[in-house]
Amino acid sequence: MDSIAAVDIGSTKTVTVIADVDGRLVTRVVAVGVAPCRGLKAGTVVDLEDTAQSVVQSVRRAEQMANRKISDVTISVTGEHISGENSQGIVPIVPPGRTITREDVNRVINHSKQIVLPADRELIHAIPRVFTVDGQDGVMRPFGMSGERLEVSTFLVSGQLTHIENLERCVHRAQIQVESVVHSPIASGLAVLDKSEMDAGTIVVDLGGGTTGVAGFVGGSIAFTHVLPVGANHVTSDLSKLLRTTPEEAERLKVSEATCDSDAVSPDETVPVQRIGEEKPMLCKRKVMAEIIEARVRETLMMVKSSVDQSGYAGQIAGGYVFTGGGSKLRGLASLAVRVLGDVPVRVAPPANLGGLSDMVSGPEHATVVGLVKYSLRMREEETVAAESPGLGKLWTGITGIFGGKGAKTQER
Repeated sequence: MDSIAAVDIGSTKTVTVIADVDGRLVTRVVAVGVAPCRGLKAGTVVDLEDTAQSVVQSVRRAEQMANRKISDVTISVTGEHISGENSQGIVPIVPPGRTITREDVNRVINHSKQIVLPADRELIHAIPRVFTVDGQDGVMRPFGMSGERLEVSTFLVSGQLTHIENLERCVHRAQIQVESVVHSPIASGLAVLDKSEMDAGTIVVDLGGGTTGVAGFVGGSIAFTHVLPVGANHVTSDLSKLLRTTPEEAERLKVSEATCDSDAVSPDETVPVQRIGEEKPMLCKRKVMAEIIEARVRETLMMVKSSVDQSGYAGQIAGGYVFTGGGSKLRGLASLAVRVLGDVPVRVAPPANLGGLSDMVSGPEHATVVGLVKYSLRMREEETVAAESPGLGKLWTGITGIFGGKGAKTQER
């Protein structure tokens, strides 16, 4: 029995998941470890010691539950420093007209990666989206075809080298190695979307604590990503400042009492609020609270819409918007999103079931860590295929395993 370990380091908590994988690539969650984290701000490490301790605690709790040690993990990365771009690769087939091999596929993908990155940036993903053979586009698996010219469209994701290294240092403090680094919105997309939604064109909006990740999936693969420097923590901060209460009280109000749809609140409803420096709670209009939250969420949704419009894919999202992440649990989000984003499908989605103890990571706030497990699982699936087919290489995983094909199986509890 093989196993997969994933660590999602967020602005409020670190979550570690250990899942067993059998010979049929069926998963079963066997352990979950959660620890509070205050060392990240907007996706970047601002307190190395705090973040490292959070990772260590989370990993140790998962190891204790699973009654085993883990040696390597897949981790998430996000933040404004992450950028994505589409790149093209072209290679000739020599002699002309011969059968395209897997080596040719690797050559053209490598050619698409030949972009000039500043010395302080690192390539995280090179995900081939679609191939073209002698002008015929829409080809997903070109090997075995005959042709003279092979082209590929590849989505490249890069990040600030120092930010990635700081995250890896925190993981190393738990005496484990980083196997893969995955951009959070891509992982979340893997957790909440099925193939038909990726084919139709769908925007995944991952509302985290410190950031909001936007990922567009078009034609069955990732087409663009963007990270916004706002998240659910900003809602808490707004409530704390404007209601003159502590961050803890503001968080409680946000989770248990609030909505971001002020139209759905009666003007007469009140909520007791414990203000700073006052002994007894004061009654606050629930509608006032809703208007505070709605203003921040509306601003965030407008930023999401702007990033989609700027991507050039706004006209190709028949699947609409899928919201996930801890911030997506705000009451009234779907109705407000429809008003702000236009007449498009909108839903809030939890992650896929991985079997076993999946109920421990079933909420939308766990979409990224579940996506990390699915990413690792599909990478292993493709490595198995590569081992059986010499010359395939890991680069092929981007097209056949991560987004294409039937994908790996998960086991119901």
